[in-house]
Amino acid sequence: ESKRAREQESKRDRWRQTDGWHARDSPTSLSLCSLRTQVKQREAKIVHRIDEHERRTAQSFDDNKASRTRQIAVLKEELEAGERTDNRSDESRISEIMAEIKDIKGRIEELVETRRVQVRLLATQIVLVHLVAFKRSAICSHTSVVFPREGL
Repeated sequence: ESKRAREQESKRDRWRQTDGWHARDSPTSLSLCSLRTQVKQREAKIVHRIDEHERRTAQSFDDNKASRTRQIAVLKEELEAGERTDNRSDESRISEIMAEIKDIKGRIEELVETRRVQVRLLATQIVLVHLVAFKRSAICSHTSVVFPREGL
């Protein structure tokens, strides 16, 4: 504390030796002037630091954006390279699937044709059964003889 007190005393002595010092000036008024000066100096330093901080922050954002853009471009290139490789394997797999689909469609067409023939035969048999039944019923109504239905 004594060192601090000596420093303050030496400051007061320096103030007294300046041209603006008169006996009527009190140390209080001098300290107010010096405080204003100190506040202005501090304010100037703070403003300078804020401006510098804003400049560095803006530069940091620009650098960060540029590095992210570069990283995204590199990742896109890697993805595209992987997709090209995947596309080749997908292409062979898809060609196998398409060949299998063609084969299945061919089998389906064969089955549909077979089913059409079967339906035509079944329809013909049904028509024949109905014709035979109709003839039997017509004959039976005239002659009173009943044929068994199991033989048809």
